[in-house]
Amino acid sequence: AYACFRSRWAELPILTELSVPIGLRTALMRVRYIVEHGVAVYLLEVASGAASRFAAPYPKGDAATRLLPAVLLARGALLLLEHLRHLRTTPPPDVVVSNDWVASLVAPYARHTSWAGSSSAAIGALSSSTLFLHLVHNLESGYDGRLAMPTGGPPAALAALHQLPYHLMHERRAASGSPAVPDCLQLTRAALLCCEAWGTVSTSYREELLASSTYAPLLAPFGDASVACDSGLPLTRRRLELSEHGDHASAKAELQRACFGEAGVQARTPLLIFLGRIAYQKGVHLLLDSFPALMRATDGKVQLLVCGCADTSDSYAERCAAQMGELRRLYPRHFWAAPREYFDRGLLASLAADFGVMPSLYEP
Repeated sequence: AYACFRSRWAELPILTELSVPIGLRTALMRVRYIVEHGVAVYLLEVASGAASRFAAPYPKGDAATRLLPAVLLARGALLLLEHLRHLRTTPPPDVVVSNDWVASLVAPYARHTSWAGSSSAAIGALSSSTLFLHLVHNLESGYDGRLAMPTGGPPAALAALHQLPYHLMHERRAASGSPAVPDCLQLTRAALLCCEAWGTVSTSYREELLASSTYAPLLAPFGDASVACDSGLPLTRRRLELSEHGDHASAKAELQRACFGEAGVQARTPLLIFLGRIAYQKGVHLLLDSFPALMRATDGKVQLLVCGCADTSDSYAERCAAQMGELRRLYPRHFWAAPREYFDRGLLASLAADFGVMPSLYEP
Protein backbone atom coordinates (compact mmCIF):
# COMPACT_ATOMS: atom_id res chain seq x y z
CA ALA A 1 0.00 0.00 0.00
CA TYR A 2 2.76 2.45 0.88
CA ALA A 3 4.55 1.79 -2.41
CA CYS A 4 1.27 2.18 -4.30
CA PHE A 5 0.56 5.62 -2.85
CA ARG A 6 4.16 6.91 -2.69
CA SER A 7 3.85 9.23 -5.69
CA ARG A 8 0.76 10.99 -4.32
CA TRP A 9 1.43 10.69 -0.61
CA ALA A 10 1.36 14.43 0.12
CA GLU A 11 -2.04 14.70 -1.60
CA LEU A 12 -3.73 12.14 0.66
CA PRO A 13 -5.88 13.89 3.28
CA ILE A 14 -4.99 13.53 6.94
CA LEU A 15 -7.98 12.05 8.78
CA THR A 16 -6.66 12.46 12.31
CA GLU A 17 -3.57 12.34 14.51
CA LEU A 18 -3.01 9.73 17.20
CA SER A 19 -0.75 9.83 20.26
CA VAL A 20 0.74 6.34 20.47
CA PRO A 21 2.29 5.45 23.87
CA ILE A 22 5.89 4.23 23.64
CA GLY A 23 7.21 3.57 27.13
CA LEU A 24 7.17 6.87 29.01
CA ARG A 25 6.86 8.86 25.77
CA THR A 26 4.35 9.12 22.95
CA ALA A 27 4.80 9.08 19.18
CA LEU A 28 2.59 11.34 17.09
CA MET A 29 1.04 9.31 14.29
CA ARG A 30 -0.90 10.78 11.38
CA VAL A 31 -3.63 8.78 9.66
CA ARG A 32 -4.07 9.41 5.94
CA TYR A 33 -7.25 8.20 4.30
CA ILE A 34 -8.43 7.34 0.80
CA VAL A 35 -11.08 5.14 -0.79
CA GLU A 36 -9.55 3.04 -3.55
CA HIS A 37 -11.76 0.74 -5.69
CA GLY A 38 -14.42 0.89 -2.99
CA VAL A 39 -12.00 -0.07 -0.20
CA ALA A 40 -11.29 2.36 2.66
CA VAL A 41 -7.51 2.59 3.09
CA TYR A 42 -5.96 4.06 6.25
CA LEU A 43 -2.22 4.72 6.07
CA LEU A 44 -0.26 5.26 9.28
CA GLU A 45 2.61 7.72 9.30
CA VAL A 46 4.85 8.65 12.22
CA ALA A 47 5.01 12.43 12.14
CA SER A 48 8.78 12.72 12.56
CA GLY A 49 11.90 10.79 13.36
CA ALA A 50 13.69 7.78 11.93
CA ALA A 51 10.49 5.70 11.93
CA SER A 52 8.64 8.24 9.78
CA ARG A 53 6.17 6.35 7.64
CA PHE A 54 6.80 2.60 7.60
CA ALA A 55 9.14 2.77 4.64
CA ALA A 56 10.68 -0.70 5.04
CA PRO A 57 8.25 -3.64 5.25
CA TYR A 58 10.96 -5.65 7.01
CA PRO A 59 13.32 -3.18 8.70
CA LYS A 60 17.00 -4.00 9.11
CA GLY A 61 19.21 -3.32 12.11
CA ASP A 62 19.36 -4.39 15.73
CA ALA A 63 16.45 -5.82 17.70
CA ALA A 64 15.19 -2.43 18.89
CA THR A 65 15.23 -0.99 15.36
CA ARG A 66 13.24 -3.95 14.03
CA LEU A 67 10.86 -4.09 16.99
CA LEU A 68 9.86 -0.41 17.00
CA PRO A 69 7.84 -0.45 13.72
CA ALA A 70 6.01 -3.60 14.86
CA VAL A 71 5.07 -1.88 18.14
CA LEU A 72 3.99 1.34 16.43
CA LEU A 73 2.02 -0.39 13.67
CA ALA A 74 0.04 -2.62 16.05
CA ARG A 75 -0.71 0.05 18.62
CA GLY A 76 -1.53 2.65 16.00
CA ALA A 77 -3.95 0.27 14.24
CA LEU A 78 -5.81 -0.50 17.46
CA LEU A 79 -6.03 3.16 18.46
CA LEU A 80 -7.35 3.95 14.98
CA LEU A 81 -10.09 1.33 15.33
CA GLU A 82 -11.05 2.86 18.67
CA HIS A 83 -11.04 6.35 17.13
CA LEU A 84 -13.36 5.21 14.31
CA ARG A 85 -15.69 3.52 16.82
CA HIS A 86 -15.79 6.70 18.89
CA LEU A 87 -16.75 8.72 15.80
CA ARG A 88 -19.37 6.07 14.99
CA THR A 89 -18.32 6.18 11.34
CA THR A 90 -17.24 2.54 11.25
CA PRO A 91 -18.76 -0.42 13.15
CA PRO A 92 -16.39 -2.66 15.12
CA PRO A 93 -14.73 -5.12 12.74
CA ASP A 94 -15.78 -8.75 12.71
CA VAL A 95 -12.25 -9.85 11.86
CA VAL A 96 -8.81 -8.24 12.18
CA VAL A 97 -6.08 -9.84 10.03
CA SER A 98 -2.45 -9.26 11.02
CA ASN A 99 -0.32 -9.84 7.93
CA ASP A 100 3.09 -11.44 8.61
CA TRP A 101 5.37 -10.87 11.57
CA VAL A 102 5.75 -7.10 11.26
CA ALA A 103 2.04 -6.82 12.15
CA SER A 104 2.02 -9.73 14.60
CA LEU A 105 1.61 -7.68 17.80
CA VAL A 106 -1.94 -6.54 16.99
CA ALA A 107 -3.69 -9.41 18.81
CA PRO A 108 -1.25 -9.35 21.77
CA TYR A 109 -1.86 -5.62 22.29
CA ALA A 110 -5.62 -6.13 21.98
CA ARG A 111 -5.47 -8.74 24.77
CA HIS A 112 -2.94 -6.96 26.98
CA THR A 113 -3.96 -3.32 27.06
CA SER A 114 -1.95 -1.76 29.90
CA TRP A 115 0.09 0.15 27.29
CA ALA A 116 -3.02 2.01 26.07
CA GLY A 117 -3.68 4.21 29.11
CA SER A 118 -7.15 5.75 29.01
CA SER A 119 -8.04 3.68 25.92
CA SER A 120 -7.38 0.33 27.67
CA ALA A 121 -11.02 -0.48 28.41
CA ALA A 122 -12.23 0.35 24.89
CA ILE A 123 -9.50 -1.72 23.21
CA GLY A 124 -10.21 -4.57 25.61
CA ALA A 125 -13.88 -4.42 24.60
CA LEU A 126 -12.83 -4.58 20.93
CA SER A 127 -10.86 -7.75 21.60
CA SER A 128 -13.90 -9.44 23.12
CA SER A 129 -16.08 -8.86 20.03
CA THR A 130 -13.58 -9.30 17.19
CA LEU A 131 -11.87 -12.39 15.79
CA PHE A 132 -8.12 -11.95 15.31
CA LEU A 133 -6.52 -13.96 12.49
CA HIS A 134 -2.75 -14.02 11.96
CA LEU A 135 -1.48 -14.65 8.44
CA VAL A 136 1.94 -16.32 8.14
CA HIS A 137 4.04 -16.29 5.00
CA ASN A 138 7.30 -18.02 5.92
CA LEU A 139 8.20 -19.56 9.26
CA GLU A 140 11.78 -20.45 8.40
CA SER A 141 14.52 -18.97 10.55
CA GLY A 142 15.24 -15.39 9.56
CA TYR A 143 11.74 -14.80 8.19
CA ASP A 144 9.53 -15.67 11.17
CA GLY A 145 9.84 -12.57 13.33
CA ARG A 146 12.55 -13.79 15.68
CA LEU A 147 14.66 -10.80 16.70
CA ALA A 148 18.11 -11.59 18.08
CA MET A 149 18.67 -10.15 21.55
CA PRO A 150 21.62 -7.85 22.28
CA THR A 151 24.56 -9.39 24.13
CA GLY A 152 25.86 -8.09 27.42
CA GLY A 153 23.01 -8.29 29.89
CA PRO A 154 19.26 -8.64 30.48
CA PRO A 155 17.12 -7.13 27.69
CA ALA A 156 15.28 -4.67 29.96
CA ALA A 157 15.17 -1.92 27.35
CA LEU A 158 13.38 -4.17 24.84
CA ALA A 159 10.92 -5.36 27.48
CA ALA A 160 10.15 -1.74 28.27
CA LEU A 161 9.54 -1.11 24.58
CA HIS A 162 7.12 -3.97 23.88
CA GLN A 163 5.53 -4.14 27.39
CA LEU A 164 4.12 -7.61 26.85
CA PRO A 165 4.19 -10.59 29.26
CA TYR A 166 7.41 -12.56 29.19
CA HIS A 167 5.79 -15.86 28.18
CA LEU A 168 4.39 -14.35 24.97
CA MET A 169 7.73 -13.18 23.62
CA HIS A 170 10.05 -15.87 24.98
CA GLU A 171 9.90 -19.63 24.99
CA ARG A 172 11.70 -20.69 28.14
CA ARG A 173 12.13 -19.81 31.81
CA ALA A 174 14.96 -20.82 34.07
CA ALA A 175 14.47 -23.93 36.20
CA SER A 176 14.18 -21.79 39.34
CA GLY A 177 11.15 -20.03 37.89
CA SER A 178 12.92 -16.70 37.33
CA PRO A 179 13.20 -15.47 33.73
CA ALA A 180 16.17 -16.82 31.82
CA VAL A 181 18.11 -14.48 29.60
CA PRO A 182 16.63 -15.40 26.19
CA ASP A 183 18.41 -15.31 22.85
CA CYS A 184 15.57 -13.74 20.86
CA LEU A 185 12.18 -12.08 20.86
CA GLN A 186 9.53 -14.21 19.13
CA LEU A 187 6.88 -11.98 17.58
CA THR A 188 5.07 -14.75 15.70
CA ARG A 189 4.84 -16.74 18.93
CA ALA A 190 3.08 -13.80 20.59
CA ALA A 191 0.59 -13.58 17.72
CA LEU A 192 -0.24 -17.29 17.78
CA LEU A 193 -0.75 -17.28 21.54
CA CYS A 194 -3.23 -14.40 21.31
CA CYS A 195 -5.21 -14.86 18.07
CA GLU A 196 -8.24 -17.11 17.45
CA ALA A 197 -7.22 -18.31 14.00
CA TRP A 198 -4.26 -18.40 11.63
CA GLY A 199 -3.85 -18.71 7.90
CA THR A 200 -1.18 -19.11 5.26
CA VAL A 201 -0.70 -18.84 1.53
CA SER A 202 -1.36 -22.40 0.36
CA THR A 203 -2.84 -25.64 1.57
CA SER A 204 0.42 -27.50 0.98
CA TYR A 205 2.39 -25.02 3.09
CA ARG A 206 -0.17 -25.31 5.89
CA GLU A 207 0.32 -29.07 5.92
CA GLU A 208 4.10 -28.66 5.85
CA LEU A 209 3.99 -26.28 8.83
CA LEU A 210 1.80 -28.62 10.82
CA ALA A 211 4.06 -31.58 10.05
CA SER A 212 7.55 -30.18 10.53
CA SER A 213 7.70 -26.54 11.65
CA THR A 214 9.14 -25.63 15.04
CA TYR A 215 5.88 -23.69 15.44
CA ALA A 216 3.75 -26.82 14.98
CA PRO A 217 2.97 -27.12 18.73
CA LEU A 218 1.46 -23.63 18.57
CA LEU A 219 -0.31 -24.14 15.23
CA ALA A 220 -1.87 -27.57 15.72
CA PRO A 221 -4.26 -26.67 18.60
CA PHE A 222 -6.20 -24.31 16.30
CA GLY A 223 -7.64 -27.32 14.45
CA ASP A 224 -10.15 -26.11 11.87
CA ALA A 225 -9.47 -22.49 12.82
CA SER A 226 -6.74 -22.30 10.21
CA VAL A 227 -7.24 -21.20 6.62
CA ALA A 228 -5.25 -21.54 3.42
CA CYS A 229 -5.75 -20.79 -0.25
CA ASP A 230 -5.44 -23.30 -3.03
CA SER A 231 -2.20 -22.68 -4.88
CA GLY A 232 -2.32 -21.00 -8.24
CA LEU A 233 -2.02 -17.59 -9.90
CA PRO A 234 -4.93 -15.45 -11.11
CA LEU A 235 -3.54 -15.42 -14.64
CA THR A 236 -5.95 -12.93 -16.21
CA ARG A 237 -5.32 -10.34 -13.50
CA ARG A 238 -1.58 -10.98 -13.48
CA ARG A 239 -1.32 -10.52 -17.25
CA LEU A 240 -3.21 -7.24 -16.97
CA GLU A 241 -0.80 -6.05 -14.25
CA LEU A 242 2.18 -7.05 -16.40
CA SER A 243 0.78 -5.16 -19.40
CA GLU A 244 0.97 -1.91 -17.42
CA HIS A 245 4.77 -2.08 -17.86
CA GLY A 246 4.51 -2.31 -21.66
CA ASP A 247 6.06 -5.12 -23.63
CA HIS A 248 9.11 -7.23 -22.80
CA ALA A 249 11.57 -4.95 -24.64
CA SER A 250 10.45 -1.77 -22.89
CA ALA A 251 10.37 -3.45 -19.48
CA LYS A 252 13.85 -4.84 -20.05
CA ALA A 253 15.21 -1.42 -21.01
CA GLU A 254 13.54 0.18 -17.98
CA LEU A 255 15.05 -2.30 -15.56
CA GLN A 256 18.50 -2.22 -17.20
CA ARG A 257 18.47 1.58 -16.96
CA ALA A 258 17.47 1.47 -13.27
CA CYS A 259 20.21 -1.04 -12.38
CA PHE A 260 23.09 -0.18 -14.73
CA GLY A 261 22.43 3.32 -16.02
CA GLU A 262 21.92 4.33 -19.62
CA ALA A 263 25.10 2.54 -20.75
CA GLY A 264 23.65 -0.71 -19.44
CA VAL A 265 20.61 -0.65 -21.73
CA GLN A 266 21.63 -3.40 -24.15
CA ALA A 267 18.73 -4.96 -26.02
CA ARG A 268 20.79 -7.87 -27.43
CA THR A 269 22.44 -8.82 -24.13
CA PRO A 270 20.62 -11.68 -22.35
CA LEU A 271 19.18 -10.54 -19.01
CA LEU A 272 19.10 -13.26 -16.32
CA ILE A 273 17.10 -12.59 -13.15
CA PHE A 274 16.90 -14.38 -9.82
CA LEU A 275 13.88 -13.23 -7.80
CA GLY A 276 13.56 -14.58 -4.28
CA ARG A 277 14.99 -14.90 -0.80
CA ILE A 278 18.74 -14.94 -0.17
CA ALA A 279 18.67 -18.27 1.63
CA TYR A 280 20.64 -21.52 1.48
CA GLN A 281 17.60 -23.40 0.21
CA LYS A 282 17.53 -21.13 -2.86
CA GLY A 283 21.11 -22.00 -3.84
CA VAL A 284 22.10 -18.37 -4.40
CA HIS A 285 25.78 -19.16 -3.78
CA LEU A 286 25.81 -21.43 -6.86
CA LEU A 287 24.68 -18.52 -9.00
CA LEU A 288 27.23 -16.13 -7.52
CA ASP A 289 30.11 -18.60 -7.71
CA SER A 290 29.45 -19.34 -11.38
CA PHE A 291 29.01 -15.77 -12.62
CA PRO A 292 32.70 -15.02 -13.41
CA ALA A 293 32.83 -18.20 -15.52
CA LEU A 294 29.59 -17.21 -17.23
CA MET A 295 31.11 -13.83 -18.09
CA ARG A 296 34.14 -15.54 -19.64
CA ALA A 297 32.04 -18.05 -21.56
CA THR A 298 29.85 -15.33 -23.10
CA ASP A 299 32.69 -12.87 -23.67
CA GLY A 300 30.94 -10.42 -21.34
CA LYS A 301 27.61 -10.56 -23.18
CA VAL A 302 25.33 -11.32 -20.24
CA GLN A 303 23.69 -9.46 -17.35
CA LEU A 304 22.52 -10.92 -14.06
CA LEU A 305 20.21 -9.38 -11.45
CA VAL A 306 19.90 -10.98 -8.02
CA CYS A 307 16.70 -9.46 -6.63
CA GLY A 308 16.33 -10.36 -2.99
CA CYS A 309 17.01 -9.16 0.53
CA ALA A 310 19.66 -10.67 2.84
CA ASP A 311 18.84 -11.24 6.49
CA THR A 312 21.68 -9.75 8.56
CA SER A 313 21.24 -12.43 11.24
CA ASP A 314 21.82 -15.26 8.73
CA SER A 315 25.50 -16.06 8.16
CA TYR A 316 24.75 -17.61 4.75
CA ALA A 317 22.90 -14.50 3.59
CA GLU A 318 25.70 -12.28 4.86
CA ARG A 319 28.26 -14.36 2.97
CA CYS A 320 26.21 -13.95 -0.20
CA ALA A 321 25.76 -10.22 0.39
CA ALA A 322 29.52 -9.71 0.65
CA GLN A 323 30.06 -11.69 -2.55
CA MET A 324 27.37 -9.64 -4.32
CA GLY A 325 29.15 -6.43 -3.38
CA GLU A 326 32.39 -7.71 -4.87
CA LEU A 327 30.70 -8.91 -8.08
CA ARG A 328 28.97 -5.57 -8.48
CA ARG A 329 32.34 -3.84 -8.10
CA LEU A 330 34.01 -6.11 -10.67
CA TYR A 331 31.15 -6.10 -13.21
CA PRO A 332 29.26 -2.79 -12.77
CA ARG A 333 27.39 -3.08 -16.10
CA HIS A 334 26.73 -6.81 -15.90
CA PHE A 335 25.88 -7.71 -12.29
CA TRP A 336 23.40 -6.02 -9.96
CA ALA A 337 22.15 -6.78 -6.46
CA ALA A 338 21.02 -4.67 -3.50
CA PRO A 339 20.83 -7.17 -0.62
CA ARG A 340 20.21 -4.46 1.99
CA GLU A 341 17.05 -3.25 0.27
CA TYR A 342 13.61 -4.76 -0.11
CA PHE A 343 13.04 -5.41 -3.82
CA ASP A 344 9.52 -4.28 -4.71
CA ARG A 345 9.59 -4.41 -8.53
CA GLY A 346 8.83 -8.08 -8.99
CA LEU A 347 6.29 -7.59 -11.76
CA LEU A 348 8.69 -5.46 -13.78
CA ALA A 349 11.48 -8.01 -13.28
CA SER A 350 9.19 -10.86 -14.36
CA LEU A 351 8.37 -9.10 -17.62
CA ALA A 352 11.92 -7.82 -18.24
CA ALA A 353 13.79 -11.11 -17.81
CA ASP A 354 15.04 -13.00 -20.84
CA PHE A 355 15.63 -15.93 -18.49
CA GLY A 356 14.46 -16.55 -14.96
CA VAL A 357 17.05 -18.38 -12.87
CA MET A 358 16.18 -20.90 -10.14
CA PRO A 359 19.34 -22.45 -8.64
CA SER A 360 17.42 -23.94 -5.69
CA LEU A 361 18.99 -26.84 -3.84
CA TYR A 362 15.42 -28.00 -3.20
CA GLU A 363 11.86 -26.69 -3.20
CA PRO A 364 9.22 -27.87 -0.73
